[in-house]
Amino acid sequence: MTSCHNTSTAVIEESKGVKRVALLGMPNTGKSTFFNRITGTTAHVGNWPGITVDLLQANVQLNGEPTEFVDLPGIYDLKGFSDDEKIVKTFLENFAVDLFILVLNASQIDSQIRLALQVKSLGLPAVLMLNMADEAKQYGVKINTELLSDNLDMPVLLISAKYGDGYMRAYLEISKTLKAQEQSINIDNLKTRLSEHSSISTKEIDSVLNGAVEMPSEMAVNLTARIDKLLLHPILGLPLFFLGMFLVFWVVWTVGLPSQDLMDDMTGWIQGA
Repeated sequence: MTSCHNTSTAVIEESKGVKRVALLGMPNTGKSTFFNRITGTTAHVGNWPGITVDLLQANVQLNGEPTEFVDLPGIYDLKGFSDDEKIVKTFLENFAVDLFILVLNASQIDSQIRLALQVKSLGLPAVLMLNMADEAKQYGVKINTELLSDNLDMPVLLISAKYGDGYMRAYLEISKTLKAQEQSINIDNLKTRLSEHSSISTKEIDSVLNGAVEMPSEMAVNLTARIDKLLLHPILGLPLFFLGMFLVFWVVWTVGLPSQDLMDDMTGWIQGA
């Protein structure tokens, strides 16, 4: 049975014997969608202004034990100064966590992998979910999850939280990793690491992505962007849509129907032969 309620970082209570899993990721990566799927609840999607933010919390059974899931606000950087980034930092400094589920956009992995490297540098136990894998494939992004996992020293999985692709494998990996985690993060040590944490260099990013990730060529990206810009134009988009529909019907009437008559004649001739 799953239960869910909102709670702020100031009132999240430590529960003896209950492991805690926190979802961490950039905004608009499908983090809350994955939270909904794994907990069976409906999370409030979006960020809230101000320093005090309600965090969505759900208690579920994982590995036959009660496990607490917390959906943290979407952030871009653990060293950032936005309200949401302050909330996440406050959470990390005050509440023990057994495992982090890091959710990033697979199609933007080259620009989002920095957050995964920050998690790695802090020594946080994590499983990396590369969401929107279907879109990444469509855009021509190729990811070798095994090599990337070795480079990051954490499990890496391709998923589609929206459609459920790869979900069962992700669920089993989370269960396995959490079960192997013998103790929660030492909060005092983490505070020190957060205060001394340095920025991730471009060289580190390139080293992790090299051989593991293949991004589409700039030419292909620019071409796709130009086509999207034209078809989604606020003025030209609608006329182009109707033009496309007209061409489809024109092809059906001028090519499809005569071809159908020709096929009927050929079929009749073959049957009569």
